[in-house]
Amino acid sequence: MGLLASILRSRTLGAAVAVAAVFVAFDSAGARRTVVQELDARLGWRMLPSQHAFDRNLEKTEDINAYGFRDREWTLEKRPGTARLALLGDSMTYGSTVELEKTYPRLLERKLRDRGLDVEVMNFAVQGYTLEQSARNYVENVRRFRPDVVVMPVVDQDVKPMAPAAPPPRPRGPRTERH
Repeated sequence: MGLLASILRSRTLGAAVAVAAVFVAFDSAGARRTVVQELDARLGWRMLPSQHAFDRNLEKTEDINAYGFRDREWTLEKRPGTARLALLGDSMTYGSTVELEKTYPRLLERKLRDRGLDVEVMNFAVQGYTLEQSARNYVENVRRFRPDVVVMPVVDQDVKPMAPAAPPPRPRGPRTERH
C-alpha cells in the first residue's frame, strides 16, 4: 500500500496520467489536429476545406465545409423561393469559442425561420479577417453563391490594413538585367 500511495502522489505519474487523459479525449472527439489554414496570395490566409478538427483553444471541434468555411455544406444553386443571406466578418461571426448551432448566423437563421421566412444564412467569416480581406472574400468566394443580402459587421480592429501573409508571385518569363 505504501508503494502504491507514493506512486499516486508522484508528480511525474500525475502528469503522465493527465497527458494520457488529454490524448483519450482528443481521440474520442475524432479530431486529430487544430483547424488548418494556408497562405493565400489574395486573402492572406484561408481555411482548408473539408476539415473536422479542434478549435485553436483545443476546447471543441469544428467542421469546415467543402468550400472552406465553418458552416454546414452548401450548394451553389439556392432552392427556389429561398432568400439567401451571406455573412462576412471575423471571429465574432465565425463563432470562435461556441458550438456551430450557437453562432449568431445559425441563431439568426433559426429566428427568421421561426417567423415563417424561407431563408438560408451562410457563414463566410474567417477568424482575424479585416474589412479588406472580407471584401476580397466576397469577390473570391461569396459572389458565386448569389446571395440576396450580404451582412458585414465591423468593429474598429477590422478597419486596419491587411498585412500580406503570402509573398507576391514571382514574375514569369526570361529575366532581364538592367545595366
